[in-house]
Amino acid sequence: MAFFPLLAISVILFDSWSYAATQQFSIELAWATRAPDGFERPQILVNGQSPGPALVIDQYDEVEFLVCNKLNESTPVHFHGIEQLNTPWSDGVPGLSQKPIPPQGEFLYKWTATEYGTYWYHGHYRSQLNDGLFGPIYVRPCATQAMPFSKISSDPGVLASLARAEENPQLVTISDWSHVTSAEYLQIENATNADVYCTNSILINGKGRVDCLTEAQQHQALAPPFQALFDGPLQGTWMSENGCSPFTPVTQANYTANLSALPEIITGCQATNSPLQEFDVDPRDGWVSFNFISATAIQAPVLSIDEHPMWVYAVDGRYVVPQKVDGLQIFNGERYSVMVQLNKRPGSYTIRASNFGLNQLISGFATMKYTRGGGGRGWHNGGWGRNGQNRNPWKQTPSTPSFTYGGFPISPNITLLNETLLLPFENAPPSRRVDQTHILRLARAGAPWKWTLDGTTSYPMQPVEFAENAPLLYNPTSIDAQTPNLVIRTQNNTWIDLIIVSTEPLGPPHPMHKHSNKAYVIGSGVGVWNHTTVEEAALAQPQAFNFETPLLRDGYITPAAAGAPTWLAIRYHVVNPGAFMLHCHIQPHLAGGMAVAFLDGVDAWPVVPGEYGKNGGGGNGIGR
Repeated sequence: MAFFPLLAISVILFDSWSYAATQQFSIELAWATRAPDGFERPQILVNGQSPGPALVIDQYDEVEFLVCNKLNESTPVHFHGIEQLNTPWSDGVPGLSQKPIPPQGEFLYKWTATEYGTYWYHGHYRSQLNDGLFGPIYVRPCATQAMPFSKISSDPGVLASLARAEENPQLVTISDWSHVTSAEYLQIENATNADVYCTNSILINGKGRVDCLTEAQQHQALAPPFQALFDGPLQGTWMSENGCSPFTPVTQANYTANLSALPEIITGCQATNSPLQEFDVDPRDGWVSFNFISATAIQAPVLSIDEHPMWVYAVDGRYVVPQKVDGLQIFNGERYSVMVQLNKRPGSYTIRASNFGLNQLISGFATMKYTRGGGGRGWHNGGWGRNGQNRNPWKQTPSTPSFTYGGFPISPNITLLNETLLLPFENAPPSRRVDQTHILRLARAGAPWKWTLDGTTSYPMQPVEFAENAPLLYNPTSIDAQTPNLVIRTQNNTWIDLIIVSTEPLGPPHPMHKHSNKAYVIGSGVGVWNHTTVEEAALAQPQAFNFETPLLRDGYITPAAAGAPTWLAIRYHVVNPGAFMLHCHIQPHLAGGMAVAFLDGVDAWPVVPGEYGKNGGGGNGIGR
């Protein structure tokens, strides 16, 4: 641990300092017993907390991020959404960019913050994300970066407030929590031969509680689209005490589960009353930016703030043309930045994270609380006076929700974000010329909890990850690197189309995440994909594609399957040679093999700095 002597002094504080444009950080990973939702179990802590401390830097900073592994198992750290331009050895994926960091080992990740926006770091080994190994990243935009806030207001005072809010956002990490460890979870899936799709709670910034609804309350809260399924294919069954959908052949892709091996802790419910996260906001600021990060393993909640509309202004780190909504659904790995105007009666307002999916009826909560004190500009509708005196009683009644416990709008005039209508703030359309097209077939692979992206073969994740001991970045011509159903090879400076086809008869949306540079979401649809290229498909169904104003993202959501196949088309430019991954960010699906490796730019393969040692296992103090 000679590289950072300060680490020997303190590992509780997040060490950060700056020498010119280099920002150095150090974290220590360790197990501890904690009860984030009132139920104790082992949890991975990052510098003594989960979520880990925020990495806040400026665009174009050079980052040196030291990981000290005090766990009893190996681990890496992946920087989700960071493109790792010219630093593929810092992507943090075992078998691709490095060997995992062994117990008591260290690894120094080096990368450049080339893009502004909200990102996050997390474990990328055997679902350690489920155990608490994650934390937020915020990259402040450079001074020359144009901002989208004139689409919200033309008032100079408001624009100044919006700029201040963006500079100092509230970072909000949404996660779900199970009362078993990730290792135990995978053992349960194996023993039950089931796709286990439930958690015990939803946490906001690491805090939450367990809610137990009565059956009558469950009926009342269940969203109409899912009620229709219980009136149809799932008729005669009902959800468990904790809102988990039944494990039947319908929900298990016609596989039969061994439910005798399913422990009560997965589907039972014991309510807790743990403290919730509270976000203090000052109405004198006028606006607050909430930068939402989904670190969920399974759930895809609808986010809303009672009585407060939200202006969505950035998605996966990049600005979009702001859109005013009452709520948005956030899938695993995604990031949404929203502006909220602080113009309501001073009081406390509930922040809701209500899962919208057939898998489970479950919600998490936090509070946005207006602060009372201070003078200057403030709430003037009979509220804050010029000298800070409160001329209006504090709001005493509970805030009014816009969405139900099941994530469904309470009335037709409530607006849920339609992400397909979002437009890039700075538009740079993709090439219409494409060099390669790859059709990936998302399916089960011999068991309800095993998955594939090539239609037959699961990407090996356990007990040893694919090429774990000989990472492909260091061995691009190895036998593993030549495996066609697990590895896609591309040439540098070419354009690639990826078509992800889901043939599941009844399946959820799959949040796919691409490492390295972002890709354009150019199309999606329902029905059989029977084309060889996007160009051919666009001639047959032009309404399904957008080549002029597609969003550039690192997360892509496949359409839900409900009795018919679905497909998603993305396009990217190969500009960053290295070994990277495309995978589903639902953690049991990733652990079950829903992934594929990319060797991008094999004709311009990078030379790994010698300090990273053989196979990324370390050397010269970088990793060991």
